[in-house]
Amino acid sequence: MEKLKVMVVDDEARMRKLVRDFLDKQDYQVIEAENGEKAVDIFFDEKDIALIILDVMMPKMDGWQVTREIRQFSKVPIIMLTARADERDELLGFELGVDEYISKPFSPKILVARVNAVLRRSGKAAAEDVLDVAGIRRGKDAPQGNTDGGAERRRWRRSPRGRVSASQRPLFRSRSTASRSSSPSRNSSSFSILSKTTA
Repeated sequence: MEKLKVMVVDDEARMRKLVRDFLDKQDYQVIEAENGEKAVDIFFDEKDIALIILDVMMPKMDGWQVTREIRQFSKVPIIMLTARADERDELLGFELGVDEYISKPFSPKILVARVNAVLRRSGKAAAEDVLDVAGIRRGKDAPQGNTDGGAERRRWRRSPRGRVSASQRPLFRSRSTASRSSSPSRNSSSFSILSKTTA
């Protein structure tokens, strides 16, 4: 299957390499851009970029302007990865349409988890990263126990409802019957107690 493309935009080569190394392990195809102007050019040339990881403070064109340019034409997921941790900067990012805002320094593992989560929400998760359980499609790294229904509906993608087929029904029936027969009934227990009392 074709790899999903993630564009990493940062003027620091060291930072681009760090992010790239972790995304490579997750089987993403990583494209790099060292400034905002080049990022915009690459985005419109490639046309099939699945997600952008974007710094703010860059030469030629900053991350804010890159987001403005791209949001005029596309809803591609954008994760802002920046040293600007001020609340006003974070709010501005969300107002411009970014999907996640991560401050430096950061955990590369958390960044990868955010990338996976954003791609699942946008419906662009790779097929091998999605499990089909009882007709419900969900990410492999999603919690496997009971979770909040509202949150799960936002994250899961529904496939046709899973049902027990006609060929499987006898199996379920036989298991149910065996379970009932293996446990003593209330009536027999009551009879046994009554007999001992009478005797």
